[in-house]
Amino acid sequence: MKRLLFAFLLPIFCVLFCSSQAAMAQNSEIGTPIETGFAIITPLGGDGQGLGVSEVFGLEVNGILFRSSVLPSPMVTLTSVFTRTDPSSAIDTGLAIVNPNANTVTIVLRLNNDQGITIATRTIFVGGLQQISRFVTELFFGTPELLKPFSGLLFISSDFPVGVLGLTFTGPSFTALPVATQLTPANPTTTVVITGTTNVSGVQTFNAPVNTAGAIPPVLPIPPVPPTITTPLPTTITEIPSTFSNLPPVVPNGTPTVVVTPTTTVPTGGVIVVRGDVVFPVPLIGAGIGGFAAQLLPQVVTGGGWSSTIAIANTTSADQFVRADFFNSQGGPLVLPFGSSVSSILVPAAGVVTLSTN
Repeated sequence: MKRLLFAFLLPIFCVLFCSSQAAMAQNSEIGTPIETGFAIITPLGGDGQGLGVSEVFGLEVNGILFRSSVLPSPMVTLTSVFTRTDPSSAIDTGLAIVNPNANTVTIVLRLNNDQGITIATRTIFVGGLQQISRFVTELFFGTPELLKPFSGLLFISSDFPVGVLGLTFTGPSFTALPVATQLTPANPTTTVVITGTTNVSGVQTFNAPVNTAGAIPPVLPIPPVPPTITTPLPTTITEIPSTFSNLPPVVPNGTPTVVVTPTTTVPTGGVIVVRGDVVFPVPLIGAGIGGFAAQLLPQVVTGGGWSSTIAIANTTSADQFVRADFFNSQGGPLVLPFGSSVSSILVPAAGVVTLSTN
């Protein structure tokens, strides 16, 4: 049944998974390849007050349309996603992570069962302006607990803020999981800005530089340290650019992962120790793209029967302008019928504008 799930989702790349010729034929009529990526909606002027962004994923299979709506993801360095898998019922959880920063991020994935016990840990690296999307059963390939019905929490910890989206699949049907939220580390500390290298054992307080507006300038977070793992782990996964459209299994080579140890120093240049109430803006990734008040959609899709419809609503009494930029999983332009970028979109007062990837 699980292979049938992949057959629904991977009509172009099903040679990797599909043993069901009937399932392949079912989607052969779709014809066009699946492309995935992410989108950033940026207000042009103002602080974006009254602008609401949402997205509807759609998948058509033999005339049957499956849909689910999702909301933009805030930038987070520690969050969790409810995870459910069952190979006998074609149930799996999809995870999309987008790194809108210019530098590569290191992400620690920690899978806990429903009793709060960590059963597996993985470390992945996502390049700057890149996005990955994978099933949990692939990220944790070879984990015995996932060979039977499983439910638990997947904790995602990153050394730079990222966007996260979770989807639960049952065959071709899917639904969005709650929007990612910034979690407080297990040992929260006062929010501090550090201007030089220093030890971070215990709670320390530093005088933060303040700009002319009286606000602390945006800086980078230190992720919480995951618990020490005493059992051998599968090999670390590196640079995963793949998406739901191309999901080769992650096959361990038997080499144990190096256990993560607590960080004793922080680099010069300013670091922030995060709390649960810290909010990170989308970084500026181009002229007029991102920044404060921009909204990030971690997964958009087109082709192969898939589509994304993005709605931008304006609840204020004045017209507002936004721009929309679409990127593929490698950070390049995602070419859509209207191009990869719309530099000025008028959203009328109390009105709404929709964009469809198909």
